Amino acid sequence: KVSFSPGVETYLGGREWDTNNRGDNLMYEAANRSLDRTIDSIGRSSFDRALARYRVAQAMADTKCRPISPCTEDGRVRAKEEAVSPCYLWDLGCNHVCLDRLDDI
Repeated sequence: KVSFSPGVETYLGGREWDTNNRGDNLMYEAANRSLDRTIDSIGRSSFDRALARYRVAQAMADTKCRPISPCTEDGRVRAKEEAVSPCYLWDLGCNHVCLDRLDDI
């Protein structure tokens, strides 16, 4: 569990926080209701099977296609050509080449 200072606890439980986040909370609740209805229409067991396949694929991608950090674990800066994982733009979509090459699972 995350712990907060008494001042932060007071702010998070107060009217200002609620007022500033009302729109976000309404959007979150509406999105969750919509997602629940979509899952119900698909069927919970069918959805759960698809989610399990997705999680397996995500774990495989995390294991095999992790972008290469610019630094080694001991803090040494890697040579640029050794550290760069191809990205679509800046740091978005990094290592997409590896992801594209993963076998269909």
